[in-house]
Parts: sequence; C-alpha cells; structure tokens
Amino acid sequence: MRRLLSRAAWLSLGLSVFVLSERAGAQGQQTVPAFRAGVDLLTLDATVLDRAGEPVPDLQAADFTVSVGGRPRKVVFAQFHGDRTVTSGSVSINAPGTPRTGAPAGDGRIVVFVVDRDSLAPGNEAALLETASSVLDSLGPADAVGLVGVPVGLVDLTRDHARVRAALPLMTGTRPRQEMYRDRNISWDEALAYERRDPRVIAEVVERECYNIPSGMPNRCPPDLVLQAQELLRTGRAHVLSTTSVLDRLAGQLAPLRGPKHVILISGGLAFGQDLLVHFERFAKTAAAARLVLYAVHLDQPDSDVTSRRTIASAFGGREMTAGLGALTGMTGGALFMGVGRAAGVFDRIKTEINNFYVLGVESEPDDAVGTPRALKVAVTRPGLSVRARREVSPLSVPPVATVADRLAALLNQPTDIGELSPGVTTYSTRGTEASSLRVLISCEFAAEGLRLPVDWAFSVLSEGNVVATGSERIEAGISEHAGMTVAAKLLPGRYRLRVAATDATGRVGVTDLPMVVGLRAAGSLQMSDLLVGVADDNGRLSPRGRIPQGTPVSALLEVMAGDPAQLEQVRAVIEVLPAGSAEPLRRFLMAARTGSADTMLMNDAEIATADLPAGRYSASVVILQGDQPVGRVSRAFEVIEK
Repeated sequence: MRRLLSRAAWLSLGLSVFVLSERAGAQGQQTVPAFRAGVDLLTLDATVLDRAGEPVPDLQAADFTVSVGGRPRKVVFAQFHGDRTVTSGSVSINAPGTPRTGAPAGDGRIVVFVVDRDSLAPGNEAALLETASSVLDSLGPADAVGLVGVPVGLVDLTRDHARVRAALPLMTGTRPRQEMYRDRNISWDEALAYERRDPRVIAEVVERECYNIPSGMPNRCPPDLVLQAQELLRTGRAHVLSTTSVLDRLAGQLAPLRGPKHVILISGGLAFGQDLLVHFERFAKTAAAARLVLYAVHLDQPDSDVTSRRTIASAFGGREMTAGLGALTGMTGGALFMGVGRAAGVFDRIKTEINNFYVLGVESEPDDAVGTPRALKVAVTRPGLSVRARREVSPLSVPPVATVADRLAALLNQPTDIGELSPGVTTYSTRGTEASSLRVLISCEFAAEGLRLPVDWAFSVLSEGNVVATGSERIEAGISEHAGMTVAAKLLPGRYRLRVAATDATGRVGVTDLPMVVGLRAAGSLQMSDLLVGVADDNGRLSPRGRIPQGTPVSALLEVMAGDPAQLEQVRAVIEVLPAGSAEPLRRFLMAARTGSADTMLMNDAEIATADLPAGRYSASVVILQGDQPVGRVSRAFEVIEK
C-alpha cells in the first residue's frame, strides 16, 4: 500500500477544504533538530507487601531508603501504580480498568509468559496453563502481552490478549523420557558428587541402587551409575544454557521498550551451581538493564517410574530443581512460587504483585552512566513490610544523538501506550477519488497545557501485524493555540490498528494504539462518509478537530454517494447538536448541499456557532432524508473548551 500525503492534494469541499500534509519526498529532505537524552533520575520499581501479602499503597518518598553500591541515595518521588479500590490518606488506588494512581494516563505495561516446555512432563500441566491465562484478566487495553515457548512457540508482543490466551494451553510439556536408566535414580547433587569423586556419596548411591545382582554375573551397575551421572549433568547444564539464553535474548529485546516489564516463567525446575553461575549472571545483567521483574512458577510434577513407583530424577526438572529458578527471580526482584494442580492462588498472587508496585525516582550521580553494575538495596522504614526490588542497577546508557525521525521510528515500535503526551487521535473515512480504496484522514491534536511546540508525530497503520501505511508531520510553533494536524492515507475497507507516536520540544513523548475501522456507511441505497467536524482557517480550509475553543465556529461536512445521480436530487441532510448524555437537540437545521468531485457525490456542510454553548462535550448528529424518509444517521462527538 503506497503512501499518499500531499499538501497540494486538497479535498475540494466548495467553500471548505481539508489541509493534507506534505509527504512526497519531504521526509528525506527536511532538516530536523537533533535529540539528545539526558539523565536526571534513576527510576526503580519496587513491590511492597504487608504480612498478609497485600500491597501497601500509602507510602511516601520519605518512607523509602535506597543505596546504590553501598552509598545512600535520596528518593525524590514514590509513585504507586495500583489496580485495587483502596483509599488511605490522600492516596486512592483505582479499580481495574481505570488509570493507575501515579501513572500518566494511558501508560501501558509489558507482560511476557515464558513456558519452559522441556522441563514439563506432558499430561498434567494443562490445568496450570489454563489458570495462568487469568493474569490476562487483570490487564488493560494499553498493556502488551507476549508468549515464548522453550524450545519452540512464540506470540510477539501484542495488544490482542486473546491471541496469548489461545496459545497458552498449546504450550504443552515436551520433557524427554530417560529410557536408559529407568530402574536407577541419581539426584543432581549426587551427580555432582560423582563429578567431584566424593567416595562417601558414591558408596551410598551404589549401596542404594546396586542390589539384587545375580551371583556369578558381572556387576555393571557401578560403572553404569558413573555414566548416568555424567549424562544427567551434561543434559541438565545444556538445559540451563538453553533456558537462560532465551531469557537473556528476551531481556535484550525488551530493554529499549518503555514501561514496567514483567516476565512470568513457568517451569518444572532449573539446576544451579557454581559451574552454572556465569549463565545466571549474564541474564541478571541484561535483566537489570531492561528493568524487568521475573516471577517463576515451579510446577511440581514428580516423575515416577511406572513399574516401581519410585521418583526418578530428571535433568530437565523436578522437586530438587528449585535453586535455579530462585536465583533467577532473586536477581530481578521477583518471586518464586510452587505450583500444584491449577495453582490458582499462585497466579492470584502474581496478579497482585504485577498490578501493585511503586516507581521510585532516585537522585543520580555522574558515574551512573558508566562503569559496571552495582549492588542495589531498597527498604522501607515502616515495620512489618517486605520489599522486593532487583539486586543491582546497571549503568544508564545515554542514547547517542538521533534525529527526531529516528526517535519516532523507535516509538512506533513501542508495544504499549506512553502518556507523557496524550495525542488526541481521530480518524475519518471518506470516499476520495479512487474507486478501489478510500481516503482516510488521521487527525492528531494536543492540548495546549504544558505543550512545547514544535511537536513531531508519526503514525503507522497495521493490518494483521504488517505495516500498510505510514506518515509523519510537524506542528510548528504558533500555528494554533490547540495544536493539531491532519494527514491522509489511501486504504482498503477493513479493520486495522493505528499507532501514533509524538514528541515535543522538551523531549516528552506519547504513544497510543487503537483499533481503526475503514469503510463507508450504508444509508438505504446510499452511502455516507464519516461526519467530519473541525475548524476553518483564515483561508476557509477545514481542519478536523475534536476540541473547539469557545467562540470558534464548528465546521461540519458529510459526503453522500449514490450509484445514480438522480437519487441525490431527493437527498437532504439535517444536522442536530446535542449535549453529551442528552437525546434532546439544542439546535436542528438543514445543511447546505453542493455537488462534489463527481455528480454521484453530494457534499453537505454546515457551520455551528459556539459562542453561546457552555464548555463541555457535545455530539453533532446528521440525519439523511431521502424524500421525507430518514434512511441513515451518522454522529461525531466534539468538545467545546474555554479559551
């Protein structure tokens, strides 16, 4: 799908036209200012729970103590992000589905499930995987989720939570069966003792496992135990390397993304030892740089021999393989849970923790951007509370100088919303001039409060994860009290996702992602475009807007199309203005009509005075009459704001 954005290609509307943004060749030629990120504060995530395991929402910055590398740091702010309706002092935690306290409106989180399939024995993991999907119920539309199976299985980060919900039950266990030594059992610690050639432990294992050897027969049991120990260690270490490598790559991929990041690892266990420490430390460094928290659920699946009912140790997991999972979670400030059966209580606890946490702003020092990771300790002064935070802080990497275009491109890859700037995005489907596609207008506007122009913004239109249209624009200083700009793209009718990213002159950013439906509306035998509302500039050109300063007239436009031009002779459009929540119109009058770009199109426009409209939300609603019969209605909300 090629891009179509041209300032010269105005949509003729009689007295009013839409301003479309310049695109052809402009992006590669225009000079854009350089952007350099600065470091003022370290930001840390911490979970604080009481003795009952419930979140504590009313802590202030003074309640926290933080040290980095053994040196105390001042906590500048403590923002609680919560999802429960609790009121304590001046702090209110919102109910699910509402913005989280202390978080910019619209900010999203990243949650990734990792299922260590090779550690899970097939058969009784299905119930736990089904329960794991309940975590999705606590997430909002601004949150992105993903799924990684080890060794296979992947759902990329997506706002479509249903995709992950459907894929989780398919992450069934693939633990290999140990056929060579099913009648003997050696634990991981005993295998390590064989490697150390510990005579006491070896003698105990031989006495326990090598029995009932017929007289006169060669006793192959002791040398077989040596081979079994070697195989157990070799296979277990390979499993640790495979799993930690996947986690390390995942952390590296999440590092450039903004927002809270939580990884939920479901595993049958992971070995740990001094010889494996290098793999865990590698992941810990990458996880610290990515600022992610890992929670592990150890699925308790005793592997029993079908004939003797004896518990057989596996290199891939088991009850004794908790140490590796505990090391991973401890390094990131997460927690290890033991899961039995459906493990409903475990995932309820995880939901509580990922939905209730503090973001701490800590004074930085010049050497925070260089050197090696340093020990981090977070505590609270209030007694009886437990704090979980990662154990080390990595050097803050200051991005190299980048153009605004580079920064916008990176933001468009951000899977969650960012609410530092809150772009108001509205889309309009219109007929356009091509029979095979529609012209879609994408309007982006920003409230004037605290905004520093110029503002650069860009959009991507995605269909099933593939980008089908892109564009960008700059809102220059002084063009409007309430900055806004409209661009256009040609799209086929259908369902899409629209992602918009923006940055202003101060470096603040905003990202929003929303569904978009492209198509014309049916009105009997007629078709209608979306209703466009906005303001006209000094040249009489209409620019779509959702927020109208009081006293500025609202311009409205609607296209009506028919296969036979004669049908349009009997068409009239009546516009109504209704306050939000009311069915009684304040005004109702006939729109002016004139022929559009073809004799099969009727352009209906109107101007609505706002001087006597109180500030607030309204709806413009147009009823299409064919003869005296209403055949269709289309509406659009707008807001009148005080100057």
